[in-house]
Amino acid sequence: MTVFTGAATAAKSSTSSTSANNASASPTVWRKTSHPPLHFNNNETRNRNLQMQLKNRGTKDDWGASLRYDIEEPTSSCSSGLPIDVPIVRKLSRPLIQQQQQKMEDLDETCSVSSTDSDRTILSPTVPMSIFDKFLCLTSNLSGLISCIIAEARKTTECEQYAVFFYDDDNKKMVLFNNETMLMTGKAYELNTGIVGRVGATQRTMNIRDVSRCPFFVSDIDEQFDVKARNILAFPLVDSSHSLIGVIVLYNKTPGFSRNDEKFIKRFSYFVANAIAHAILAKQIEEVRTRIHMVEEFKVQGEDVVIEEVDIMRLVNDPLRDWRYFSQNFADFSFPPRSVGENHFHKASMMFFEDLGFSMQYKLNKRKLSFLVLRVSVGYRPVPYHNWSHAFAVTHFCWLTLRTDAIRRALNDMERLSLLIACLCHDIDHRGTTNSFQMQSLQKTPLSVLYSTEGSVLERHHFAQTIKLLQQEECSILENLPAADFRTIVNTIREVILATDISAHLKKQERIKTMIREGYNPMSFDHRYLLMCLVMTASDLSDQAKNFHNAKRIAENIYLEFFAQGDLELQLGVKPLEMMDRTNAYVPTVQIDFLYKIGVPVFQLLATVVPEGKTTAEAIEANHMCWVALDEECRNNPAATNELEYLRDEQLERRIYEKVRKIDPRAAELASKRFEPVYANGTVPQTQDILDHRFDGYDKKYQLGCHPGSGGSGGQMNGKQQIRSLQKTKSKTHFVNVGYTFCSILNFL
Repeated sequence: MTVFTGAATAAKSSTSSTSANNASASPTVWRKTSHPPLHFNNNETRNRNLQMQLKNRGTKDDWGASLRYDIEEPTSSCSSGLPIDVPIVRKLSRPLIQQQQQKMEDLDETCSVSSTDSDRTILSPTVPMSIFDKFLCLTSNLSGLISCIIAEARKTTECEQYAVFFYDDDNKKMVLFNNETMLMTGKAYELNTGIVGRVGATQRTMNIRDVSRCPFFVSDIDEQFDVKARNILAFPLVDSSHSLIGVIVLYNKTPGFSRNDEKFIKRFSYFVANAIAHAILAKQIEEVRTRIHMVEEFKVQGEDVVIEEVDIMRLVNDPLRDWRYFSQNFADFSFPPRSVGENHFHKASMMFFEDLGFSMQYKLNKRKLSFLVLRVSVGYRPVPYHNWSHAFAVTHFCWLTLRTDAIRRALNDMERLSLLIACLCHDIDHRGTTNSFQMQSLQKTPLSVLYSTEGSVLERHHFAQTIKLLQQEECSILENLPAADFRTIVNTIREVILATDISAHLKKQERIKTMIREGYNPMSFDHRYLLMCLVMTASDLSDQAKNFHNAKRIAENIYLEFFAQGDLELQLGVKPLEMMDRTNAYVPTVQIDFLYKIGVPVFQLLATVVPEGKTTAEAIEANHMCWVALDEECRNNPAATNELEYLRDEQLERRIYEKVRKIDPRAAELASKRFEPVYANGTVPQTQDILDHRFDGYDKKYQLGCHPGSGGSGGQMNGKQQIRSLQKTKSKTHFVNVGYTFCSILNFL
């Protein structure tokens, strides 16, 4: 260790007469008595020459006011095993820091002090524990911590400029920290090069009075600002494990950095080093968490789920179903498809492709189609609204639209197939949040980073996952199509999935109105594209075109999802929209506004192009009237609007129907229309055909005359008549999913 002593102390030595004479001319001169060896062999000759030059320097023209090598190595540790929680870190670190501060104060009592006035002694400033507490509070923000550290250092030492270097242990270099952007600049310098490199290599403080005479000074490294450096105080940041963290350089103090500044820096650097060590560790932990989060974000829901062979074969071996198997009203636009029970969603989805003739026309492999339907169903997350049941309801409405004569004439078969696949997959892997949440500047998600340049973040993700499924060998239902047809279908799927973004629909709304006003032209590519977008949007909003009871229950699911996002935004410090704030949201007003501006116009436009869907426009208009009546009821009794419970109030619902009936009986009839539970979920007869294949009373092969448009008399039979006719020849009674019947009825009610 090298110890510096004042001129008065040096005069006591028998060999210091010359130094004493020089000191009389300048009482502030300091003499260096020894130097630590330099431990780098690549510059041994240069280092030896520098040591010889420094050995006897001590006059007022010396470049160093002092070369400080008397920094005591800290003996206590407060950074090993750092807890993540900052209060715990502060609790564990404070006693150790207090012990170290006491050791430093004891050491200072034996050290001499510098003075610019021989008659006056200036006490060096102390570092209160409140400074370390302040630093620990900022360990989660490295940039803020650096700013706070520099502010404290500049306030005490009164320097003009500063520079911060961090030690890159992997490359053994000092990397400059940008003071403005608070980011690493990428400028890296070798150890033992320049004053910064020497301080980092020796881990000792250097106080340079005149940089022009310092042999270690390298302007390209040691001058990191426009102002020319005159004097420098550089000190290392060494944590309690003796590891180098970085170097802080203070520039240009008038008349120069004093011994008191050195003493302050000696204490201060220990606080700074440990605080930065904590901050770096916290940043590393946060980076690991971010990487884990990104992996989870890009991980598709259900991709790790193994589709059991028994489930695949259950669909493969299941007989082809006619739509009446699920309900006599299953092909009614006003029928709520969720009422058939979730255990029938897979079978019904398979039936959609068969009923429209796609399975035969495009040679869709039944096993691959079964695997695709199962894989899509597990690809939907268990969120309140954008789940598998929503996908099924949207696909059901699309199926109803595609089987109308108007759409058969307006669109070709590949466009209709594209619409059906797109509806099935249009919200796959939905996270239960909106596009605006994904794009928030305070919480940019990995999906927004990936898709933000093109807009419609979630919709593009849904399309990407759809194509990913269609390219899997087990799900490649389009493998028999020519390459050109495959590309056409993929491009169509992309366009119609992107059309489910409401903001995209609003941009096309005027074009759709113009198309309808001028007349639809099936030969126009633009007209076909706009019609497909309209069908897709109407299918996505179809729940609001059923009875009011169904519309209320679905609205409740939507707002449960909204409130979950609002709660998350509050945790992130972002003020949510009013409709997503569970304490301020008022559902009737939001629904009235949504239906008036978006919902009703969509179905009015659809009814113009597809006359068979006219009842959907009437139903959504009736629901709009019911929401207005509900708004009046709630305003008369504000206490009843406790979150979403009033949406499940059956008595309130009946009062709404009565109020609407006084204004428009037809609207009240549509809004209150309910469907009874169907026989398909109960006892279904079973017989055998000549191939010994078992099938039930609604098997398509058995009822060739029951298909719509076939002209068969069986189409005029209701469910009870068909079952009664089959019971005459049945060999035994087969009970299908009796256990689920009760669950389905409860779900329906």
